[in-house]
Amino acid sequence: MTGTVSVRLLPAPSSTRDTKELPLDAESPDALEFIGFGPQAANTIYSGFINRLDPNNDPDSLLDYILGHVDSIIGPDDDLDMPEAASRVGLTQKVQDTLTDPRFASMAATELPGFWIKDTLRINYLTMIKLQSRRQKVAESTGSEPVVSEE
Repeated sequence: MTGTVSVRLLPAPSSTRDTKELPLDAESPDALEFIGFGPQAANTIYSGFINRLDPNNDPDSLLDYILGHVDSIIGPDDDLDMPEAASRVGLTQKVQDTLTDPRFASMAATELPGFWIKDTLRINYLTMIKLQSRRQKVAESTGSEPVVSEE
């Protein structure tokens, strides 16, 4: 199933700005955009994932492909600053701004940009999975189906 469902994270004051479009499928370009990739990078990663030579014998998950994408662009010896690294990987401006927030500069300096980019994407992906699970439990407990919006 493709599409997204609107989810409001609580406890937040009732407001549309507190609503986020949660992808219904964890293995989709929508999911990759949800965790912080721009459309072009999301489609590139997803295309590589779904066009594996033998999906039945390729144990790599979409998360493995996400992390592999970062590793294929940012090598361990690359001397990139965070803005350049995040841009090359194809992250949205919002995620780039988060990764370069000056309030966290001293902590960011403890690791190379590739570490923080992969850590952020991993956390965002696993958070999305958890949100999808919670949404499913609520739907099952209330007997309601989410309102799906096709984009």
